[in-house]
Amino acid sequence: MIRSISLYIHLPFCVSRCRYCDFYSETGADSALMAKVLERLLLDTRRELAALQAAGIATVYIGGGTPSLIPPAQLAPFLAALSHEIGGTEEFSMEINPESLSEELLDALSPLSRLSMGAQSYDERLLRWLGRPAGRRKLLAADELLRKNWHGRLSHDLLAALPRRPNALTGEIEQALKYGAGHLSLYDLTVGPGTPLAGDVRRLEELPGEEEKQAEWAAALEYLKRRGFHRYEVSNFARRGEECLHNVRYWRMEPYLGIGPGAASTLPGDGGAVRRQEPPDTALWLRSPGAGREQEQLCPRDFAFEHYMMALRTAEGLSRSRFAAVFGLDPVDIIPETARHGGLEADADALRLRDMDLTDAVLRDVLEDLEKVHFPGSYDWP
Repeated sequence: MIRSISLYIHLPFCVSRCRYCDFYSETGADSALMAKVLERLLLDTRRELAALQAAGIATVYIGGGTPSLIPPAQLAPFLAALSHEIGGTEEFSMEINPESLSEELLDALSPLSRLSMGAQSYDERLLRWLGRPAGRRKLLAADELLRKNWHGRLSHDLLAALPRRPNALTGEIEQALKYGAGHLSLYDLTVGPGTPLAGDVRRLEELPGEEEKQAEWAAALEYLKRRGFHRYEVSNFARRGEECLHNVRYWRMEPYLGIGPGAASTLPGDGGAVRRQEPPDTALWLRSPGAGREQEQLCPRDFAFEHYMMALRTAEGLSRSRFAAVFGLDPVDIIPETARHGGLEADADALRLRDMDLTDAVLRDVLEDLEKVHFPGSYDWP
């Protein structure tokens, strides 16, 4: 039995694919296929939780795809049944998109405690540039619906590093926070390989250079600080008490179970952690439990590096006591060169980055240090 676990459920359906996105998704699904997937998600959740015998479900996150694309008449009973399966939880989140938001949908979401809306931009030109299915008018209408009908916690997603006018991003952040969102995720645009945008050289030439991106981020950081949002992770900002608990558990390397096509899990196994990947293929996933699943045992060095990679993204940093409990080693002592020169600071509790924007460079040095460490053949996690 493990003390607690987080649950991620993947609903792969989208109305269309955005021009930059290479996440697994299905377009054109009918209600019959959605019903099959929802039924299977519940069956798998019930079976997997019984096998794991977790003492509790700490957090639940439903992502996609576009989970809000499921019709309310199908989504409401699914959420009610899922709530019954998991019992109480600290946080119950779901991703929503503005084009599928309605009063009826929000009524169906009553079991949830938190919503995360994918806005990405409030600029009509940029929304078309990105291939987003909702324009500015639908975005503003969705914000108004949330203001009137949603009383739980709320987050918005925006993209940085787009071909905006100077200082335009802070205006979009202001709009995203206008009606009480206590959380903002702000990511640089990542153009997936093989996507329509990746092959559009003319449009890629419109993207800002490094100096422009740095200036945009500096202005955004200053604005969010004035609004009372602290940067608790590289790309995530919140008022105190509004942090995404599900993601915090990821960054702390707590165990999680992923259910659905394309979902990943990190679970306790014999001698250490096991990474499990469901096939990014809805038809194959529906065929039978475990069909197309890939699984690997994470060796101590790789799993230790993941602890640094995830925790150093956060203001909280890497807990020395949690790391030592898993590996029997101190996370500061085993990276002497990086600790001495790599922009890190340590106290009795944690190891942290002095500047979150240096994460990638520091992690390269950490990896070099870890290559020299003798790790035990197995480890006790979580």
